[in-house]
Amino acid sequence: CNVPAIMATRTMDRAADRIITIMMAPFMSCGARLPVYVLFATAFWPTNGQNLVFGLYIIGIIAAIITGFLVKNIALPGEVSAFVMEIPPYHIPTLKGVMLRTWDRLKGFVIRAGKVIVMIVACLAFLNSWGVDGSFGNEDSDNSVLSEIGKTIVPVFKPMGISEENWPAAVGVFTGILAKEAVVGTMNSLYDTMAREANEKAKTDAKEEGKAEEAAAEEEEEEGFSFMGTLAEASQSVVDNLSDLAGAFLDPLGIKVDDLSDTAAAAEEQEVTVDTVKIMQSLFGSSFAAFCYLLMVLLYVPCGAAVATVYREAGAAWTVFLAAWTLAVGYSAATVTYRLGTFAEAPMQSVIYILACAVIIGGMLIWMRTFAKNNRGKGPKVIPITQVGAKA
Repeated sequence: CNVPAIMATRTMDRAADRIITIMMAPFMSCGARLPVYVLFATAFWPTNGQNLVFGLYIIGIIAAIITGFLVKNIALPGEVSAFVMEIPPYHIPTLKGVMLRTWDRLKGFVIRAGKVIVMIVACLAFLNSWGVDGSFGNEDSDNSVLSEIGKTIVPVFKPMGISEENWPAAVGVFTGILAKEAVVGTMNSLYDTMAREANEKAKTDAKEEGKAEEAAAEEEEEEGFSFMGTLAEASQSVVDNLSDLAGAFLDPLGIKVDDLSDTAAAAEEQEVTVDTVKIMQSLFGSSFAAFCYLLMVLLYVPCGAAVATVYREAGAAWTVFLAAWTLAVGYSAATVTYRLGTFAEAPMQSVIYILACAVIIGGMLIWMRTFAKNNRGKGPKVIPITQVGAKA
């Protein structure tokens, strides 16, 4: 998670070093992004998904290094200083001291950062539940206002290979701001709904063609309910979850990608349906378009908790710039990559989109330079470090 990494920057003496590190942190792939990578690897790279995940991690590191270099030389120029931290004599902490320190940090985070988190989560949850007909309880459905927004703005994602029929991918980008792991749940719900509608239409056509008996048998099989079968599945899930504890110790970071060649087994592992995987393959059209979408997920705005933490540690101005910068980098990287890969299909259109992305990044660099003017002459800011129970 990027939240503790951002909070850890407070140990740095110079404010410039803190800002540079905070700007680099969101490009590091957190554990919440991994399920998104694995879902797409299941659909498009079942035999070499580990290479995809490794490549995305490397791309994130490269983006972080470039961002740090630009911020250091454009927004916060100055002499390079070595990071030296005097280590005090260590003592066994008292329980009272630990609890007081924990309470101070927790209270500060909840009061300051929590306000931003609650606002973001509440807005997205409301839009996700509120239906276009005024009803509520439409979470992760095509009837919610959030889904309607996704359908409306899907042309914005067309330059990176997202078609209008693939509007759930645009909705997934929105819910990813709430939490990156929400992308998988959102896409599974929306794609599964689309798959069910397609299956129902196919069954209706089959009935009209004189295959009513076969369609009725399929419906009976899908709608059948077995109490003992459900109870057995629930009992087996307890055993499976307990057995997974051993794997958690062997892979504490949760970055291992298992064999994905069995689509049904991999889909079950990711808690998505096989229909979701199939319709993803159909709507994205190619693995290259899916890769460009993953670039967007990797590089764009971090989750609400990370944004709130940046606000608490760096202030409102840097938080707004970070959100805009990551969005610009993610969108530009996905668009430029897709347009270069499909340049022969529409050369003139690709050139226009690439130039537009260059203008966006250029505008962000000009905005970045304004921070250098605002910070000129202020000098380094030393962050005071206090001890629990110390008397002033």
